[in-house]
Amino acid sequence: MIDNIQYDLLIGQLDWYGYVGQGLRKALRPLFKLVEYPSTQIIKKAGEAEQYIWFILDGYIRFVRPARGKYPARTVRFSFPGAITSEGNPFGQYQNRNDIEVLQGSLFAQIEIAALLKLSTRFMELKKIADGIEDNTRTWGLIEYHCRMAKGKKAFYEEYRSDHPDLFKVYPHEQILDYLRIYDNTYL
Repeated sequence: MIDNIQYDLLIGQLDWYGYVGQGLRKALRPLFKLVEYPSTQIIKKAGEAEQYIWFILDGYIRFVRPARGKYPARTVRFSFPGAITSEGNPFGQYQNRNDIEVLQGSLFAQIEIAALLKLSTRFMELKKIADGIEDNTRTWGLIEYHCRMAKGKKAFYEEYRSDHPDLFKVYPHEQILDYLRIYDNTYL
């Protein structure tokens, strides 16, 4: 069962996307399940429909574009503790474009998208929240790209490492550099 502090953090994140009234807050609580992953594993393969939205309490998610033809697999995004994450609009029932890898020891509160769809008939604000999650997913990569271009690769790398020091302790440096699209790392 998700505890009060964890639930308050989760609701705070949802509030960032759209207001969560008391009725919705009460209705969501029993739908969130705690899930712990004892090993690093792929929890969703590219091409599979999404079934869950995850709130990361501890650990990381890495989104990996699978290898295609001559193009190798590459890290396209990380999600961090405190984030609500999904591969797009949770109500869209899109197929994942990427493999979703969870790091060993990660702890998530997850909710089934099917349960959210049922609730959305009673709580119209869920649509706005779902749209906000999708917008965040689509725009965050663009924001990071423009920051990298404006600051230069070295400054962007140093800031990213400063902002996410624990990520550098648990993921191979090469995967993070690949995500940051830094291929000439001789200055690091």
